[in-house]
Amino acid sequence: MNNIFKYLFVLLSFIAKTLSYGQSSALLSSDIPFKLSLNKLEQHQNFETQILIKDLQFNNKYFAEIAFENDTTIKRSTLYLLDDGFIHLYSIDKEKGLQLNKMQPDPTYTLSVKVKTINYTGKALPLISEIDTAKKDTSYVPPFEEYYKLDDYTGKIGCPFPIKEDELAEVKRIVIAENLEDSKLEKAKINIQEMDSACVLVEQTQQIMLIFEYEETKLDFAKFMYQYTFDLENYKILSEVFNFENSMEELLLFIKEED
Repeated sequence: MNNIFKYLFVLLSFIAKTLSYGQSSALLSSDIPFKLSLNKLEQHQNFETQILIKDLQFNNKYFAEIAFENDTTIKRSTLYLLDDGFIHLYSIDKEKGLQLNKMQPDPTYTLSVKVKTINYTGKALPLISEIDTAKKDTSYVPPFEEYYKLDDYTGKIGCPFPIKEDELAEVKRIVIAENLEDSKLEKAKINIQEMDSACVLVEQTQQIMLIFEYEETKLDFAKFMYQYTFDLENYKILSEVFNFENSMEELLLFIKEED
């Protein structure tokens, strides 16, 4: 009988550890009160300046939409969870969106009593309507007679037809196969250059960038890919891949100079 109880105890302990594994949290702070949705799901009812979101999966990303108080602006960004058991400290900027400042182990971080705490469940109501309140440039005419129609995108186009998913998968496979960071970067560039008509969506470039380990490599590749980009006005999204603010600022400055 004692053996049975010991077995049940070990089994329950294992289940508890399994269920808790991979959980991280994010603390979002802003000077302007905001509302947040993750993956198109509302996270809270009232405007807040600080929100702690718990029970998020680490090594994962969430599509974030941020609405500001007394403003029609809706900022779309990506929330990254990079390490297990850590609290990810993000600041919110109306122009740049979410910016990861640092990470700390959860138990050592002291929270203010004013922080709104949310347990992420993946169940809620849509916070932001599908109507995009951003101003559209209706005078722009694409320089191609035929070109790919990207949903909800009416901005500048740098090339007519983005690569297909199988072509993207092949680029990623070649890059992953290399052990050294410099070799990964070189192989990625060569593979793009050797395509007949290289044309890549910003989201596809982002997927390749996430394979690289170092900030400088990601930044180098991001600058290189601008000339092969379809949805040029989405390029600022790539700043979300970086962990350090100086990398984000350097990419945004590069984009401004290229425009």
